[in-house]
Amino acid sequence: VFHTARRRLSKTSPRGAMDAAMSELRLKSNGDIDRFLLAVGIEEDEEDAASVLRLDAGADGGPENPTRECQLAVRRPQRSLALGVMAFAAIVAVAMAVVLCRSGGGRDTPIARGGGDAGSSMLRLNVVAPTPAPPAGVSLFCFSVMKPHSNEQTLVEFALKRRTSIFKCNDFAVISSEKVNLGPGDNGDVITWYNPTPTVPIGNLGANGVTTNSFLNTYIFIIAWGTLIKSKQLEGHDFVIKADPDAVFLPDRLESHVVAHKGKPVYFPNCNMFPESPPAGPKLYGALEVYSREAIDLYGQDPSRCQNMNWHGWGEDYYMQQCMILLGVPGVADFTQVGDHRCIYAPCTDGSRVAFHDFKDIDSYNTCFKQAIGESV
Repeated sequence: VFHTARRRLSKTSPRGAMDAAMSELRLKSNGDIDRFLLAVGIEEDEEDAASVLRLDAGADGGPENPTRECQLAVRRPQRSLALGVMAFAAIVAVAMAVVLCRSGGGRDTPIARGGGDAGSSMLRLNVVAPTPAPPAGVSLFCFSVMKPHSNEQTLVEFALKRRTSIFKCNDFAVISSEKVNLGPGDNGDVITWYNPTPTVPIGNLGANGVTTNSFLNTYIFIIAWGTLIKSKQLEGHDFVIKADPDAVFLPDRLESHVVAHKGKPVYFPNCNMFPESPPAGPKLYGALEVYSREAIDLYGQDPSRCQNMNWHGWGEDYYMQQCMILLGVPGVADFTQVGDHRCIYAPCTDGSRVAFHDFKDIDSYNTCFKQAIGESV
């Protein structure tokens, strides 16, 4: 009986709902036919239909009779349930499965009864849809651009040893102007991706259109983004994260910040300082830059659109934000993403932050990292 009902149900019901319904009925019936019939809610006046179901399954010693079939029809009324009090709402689908055993025309399969009279009894399978599973998680591709033979390399090597920062993502890359062996990883030595790049000066904010007091490193990152996109390594991941080597980055905290935007072209401005300065509104600070893969796919379709902007004098984070705006990619402001004394300070003990910036030497980096994960300093 169980397998017959399951076979009929599988033709009209989604696999997950069908398996959940049948598993519940199997537990209720414990292999006993009468318990199964009770579990599906057969009324006394439907005993004739129950007998047909027994015969169809070859139960009670009755022979298999392929002409006596019980067709399962599924009705799946949709019930709306508002889940998002703060920011969003979800629709929860409640599946109601109905087993129909009747004769006549239309789409229903007739059931022969003795002298040819048709019956119209119905087996009602009362099934409540299982609670929706939590989000399946996100896959992260993370990268850093590193200056070789510098404190940046020292910090990257330390993060590799501790298996933190970008090395805790699903996949990662370290891009450098030299090929450098950073040390042993989980799958052999970690070697930087070689990207020949020019040296870059420090910007003078406000002079000749310069938008930063940091390095004018846009060209370096234009090359880096091109390398990443051409490598095809971003495929299969949900989000692409650029992390500075001097940022204490904890990837396992990022999922709750981004999972609601999985599969959508978005990026995440993370600073609310100077909202009136261009670009107006929240700013993207480069210590940690988070993009959905769909946003980077848009960039990769025609990089020249962004590269033709007047980016000389810009920092790379300003370039990428202007690029996202040009491409029509929505920005999702997240001011609890990064603790950065240059914008929104937060202590390393703040468990809501995904990253902390900036820590230029091993001692300060390690101290912040230990505080962040609760290790004694």
